[in-house]
Amino acid sequence: MRADVIAIAVVFTFIAILVGALPAVTRPTLPLGVSVPAERLDEPVIRRAIRRYRVMIAIAWLLCMVLLAVLAVTASPAWVLLAVFLFIVAQLAAYVIARRMIIRAKRDGDWYAGVPVRIAGSVSVPAEPAPVPVGWAVASAVLLACGYIAGILLYPTLPATVPTHWGISGQPDRWADKSVWSVFGPLFIGTVVVALLFALSFLGRRVPIRALPGVDAATNVRRDHAMRAAMSALIGRVMFLIALSFSWTTLALWLLPDVAGLRAGGTVAIVVLILLVVVLFVLRWRSLMRGDAATVAAERAVHATVDAPDDDRFWKAGILYLNRDDPALFVQRRFGVGWTVNLGRPAGVVITVLVGLLIVGLVGFVLVQAVNGG
Repeated sequence: MRADVIAIAVVFTFIAILVGALPAVTRPTLPLGVSVPAERLDEPVIRRAIRRYRVMIAIAWLLCMVLLAVLAVTASPAWVLLAVFLFIVAQLAAYVIARRMIIRAKRDGDWYAGVPVRIAGSVSVPAEPAPVPVGWAVASAVLLACGYIAGILLYPTLPATVPTHWGISGQPDRWADKSVWSVFGPLFIGTVVVALLFALSFLGRRVPIRALPGVDAATNVRRDHAMRAAMSALIGRVMFLIALSFSWTTLALWLLPDVAGLRAGGTVAIVVLILLVVVLFVLRWRSLMRGDAATVAAERAVHATVDAPDDDRFWKAGILYLNRDDPALFVQRRFGVGWTVNLGRPAGVVITVLVGLLIVGLVGFVLVQAVNGG
């Protein structure tokens, strides 16, 4: 089997493992994105639902790996991405199917009957906002600047025709006349991506994080800061590795145009580093979620506490948030890590449509490339 397909299979397997680990990095009172009171966290149906979710993920991974192997032999390289797309669909299906077990049990057992609830949230920006990854941004800018300087020095020595596109195998399959865009285009793109990630780190200081109900304000402030710091660190490290990836790839193409193996090796090493950063973040976030569970348990052992209200009705399939009475544009994701938009706000609808169009465009581009390549 081709080395490029093996690399895709390895990354694909890593993604499947991360997807299977999502229940472990989700708030304890939101198993598979379903609101449950803290006193019901030990219900057997919750463990069964999470186990079923992971079994379905494993089956989907196995089937998609078989499809990946078949497509690698019978179709053009771009078609192997079809297996990844189908796995994403399968993961969403597994999530929706498994969470229904908890929803039915909660409804039939009337889990929230007599449970005191209260909405808990921050109404102001914390006094000590989470740090922005300035150091990582500076390091990223230095890497990109080195790439630009090297490009300016090497530009006169580059051939009149330069490669502009490479297949999955790493071999160039398209060329263009030497110009500022054809030579520096990848660095321009890398600069834009790094700038967007740095801007995203500022947004991470403003988006809301739901406080733990029944817990004192000081504990919630510390928790808020720890979660934002974790997200900021992730963005900073990924930003640096993306800058490293674009700079290395560009320099390797200028200096080592005929050594595809070395270029591919460097790229694989950077991908491995990115995966390692993600793993470390998942472990850090999981520790925070365990801390939440321990804090709530300690509070309940000392005195009666309240739970967050059952707001499942605002979450369509546990994925899309629609609440016209909520003024927030961004809300924490129901399942996993990060934030999503409130479709009850016009701006949320606009953002969702734009992102949807971007995804459709990317999928269409890949399919066109596959058809033209095959």
